[in-house]
Amino acid sequence: MASSVSSTTSKSGIENLDSYYQNLINYALVQEKQPLTRYTEQKDTVTVKKAAYTDLKTRFDALQTAINKLRSSSTTYALKPGRSVSVSPLTSNTTVATATVGSSASAGTYKLSVTSLATAHQVRSTRQTYSDQALGLTGTFVIGGAAERSVSITNSIPNTVASVTSNSSSIILPGQKELGTGSYYIETRNDATEGWQFRIVDVDGKAQSIQEGDTAEFTASWQNIPTGGGTYDTGRGLTVEFGTDSGLYTAANKATGAVALSYTAQGASISVTSDMSLASIKSEINTATYGSGNEVVATIVDNYLVLQNESTGSAHVMQASDSSGSVLSTLGIISDGVLNTKVTATNAVFSVNDMEMTRSSNTGLTDVIDGMTLDLASDAEGHSANLVVKSDTSTSQKTIQEFLTAFTELTKYIRNNTTSKKNDDDTYTRGSLAGEYNIRYAGNDLVTLMDQDYTNNGIYHNLSEIGITLDSDLNATISDSSALTTALNTHFSDVQALLDAVMSSMDNKVSTYAGTDGYVNNSIKTADSTISTLQDRIKSINERLERRETYLVKYYAQYQAQMETYMNQSSLNSALYG
Repeated sequence: MASSVSSTTSKSGIENLDSYYQNLINYALVQEKQPLTRYTEQKDTVTVKKAAYTDLKTRFDALQTAINKLRSSSTTYALKPGRSVSVSPLTSNTTVATATVGSSASAGTYKLSVTSLATAHQVRSTRQTYSDQALGLTGTFVIGGAAERSVSITNSIPNTVASVTSNSSSIILPGQKELGTGSYYIETRNDATEGWQFRIVDVDGKAQSIQEGDTAEFTASWQNIPTGGGTYDTGRGLTVEFGTDSGLYTAANKATGAVALSYTAQGASISVTSDMSLASIKSEINTATYGSGNEVVATIVDNYLVLQNESTGSAHVMQASDSSGSVLSTLGIISDGVLNTKVTATNAVFSVNDMEMTRSSNTGLTDVIDGMTLDLASDAEGHSANLVVKSDTSTSQKTIQEFLTAFTELTKYIRNNTTSKKNDDDTYTRGSLAGEYNIRYAGNDLVTLMDQDYTNNGIYHNLSEIGITLDSDLNATISDSSALTTALNTHFSDVQALLDAVMSSMDNKVSTYAGTDGYVNNSIKTADSTISTLQDRIKSINERLERRETYLVKYYAQYQAQMETYMNQSSLNSALYG
């Protein structure tokens, strides 16, 4: 009998025992399971609390994110005086221009009148018989610049800039283009923090990207002049030698007599062999490397080789010459040393509010109206349009609403989960965070901060003055949208000052609880640790109970087997000796 019990396939073999022994075992195990029940209940309680902490952290983090969008000192600041622009052509069926504006654009109407658009220099060959047959020409020509790069000073300040150099050995660093042919200025200033600095600007006053010190980076920002003067390699074909005595330096910009340069970029050298066609010459021109703004685009139209500067404006006149042989002359691109020009390079001429101006480009004009990027349309010549810039507070109001939503969701969650609720049967259900008095106090403090007065340098001292209030359920709302719109449109800096004060106080409170180092996240870590400890204890008790059950089954199985043996023997004796 004992042997049959021990060989059972059940986990413990308890079902093979008499019910009397099963009851004894179950009773013993129930007593020993009491700690397991207690630990399981504790784990479930902590798990529920951890879930509440996790939800709470999400809401605290969301509010902190929303707060930072309303603090002007934050890198994520999003409250800006919004602007929108519309273009109203004065002639039907015309576009005239397109425009985009930023927050710095002033609201108003700007009348744009375009006299002429900027054009790109275009030359062409004589008509060839074929475009895909060998021309039988040999030689080399240079296009998009001169055979050698060069520079000359047209206005000097010797004590500031001793010299400038540029030649065929000048360095063009990887990934960079040579400066394009044109006029440049070396502007200098004595910065209060950095000392003497310089930058290079083109004829339009646009700062050029140059090597940042001796690093591999390039920047259009001001650069420090080497201490004691010395050379500064721009990495784009131009080297500047500064004077050795900074006490003799002169600060000057393009308009006040800065050092002026006339720079000539090195063109692309194109070698032509007798088996090359017009199409293959076109391909060589298009794949060549040029200085910035000197790029040449070649096309073939009706067997004419058409060459056009990629950049528009009178400053971008194409250069081309035969170095050896007479390829360009034979093709008719050059005649008596003069390019066969079909379109002359000109600047765009237009006016804004009757103020005439010129630009070398038709698009990407960022220096015409402050805060606006202007693109002249292809049909603009001879036409006018009104550019209407209006205030647009929708983005700012959206940012404010995001804060109010995050505020309400957090404070409501705290109220609902730190108090006990009365049920219909007059019983009470404790909130998952009941007893977390510091969380409850934090929610109350936030409500107080939303409703109090603030000292700042603006005209507003309470959020209610710009249309933001708490309703009867303590939800933060925009209760007066017209008041907020008016405040943003007419007193933006005052709104900014008020919100800075409010958000600073809010952040002082929220930062204690939000983020990876905040109280709530630390509470989540503590809950995780507690749950892990309880799980280990539960596992240990389960393993011990399993061993205990196995022992008891084995013990009572042996006892049961002995009793069965005794009863069988007793029955046999009765039968034999009755």
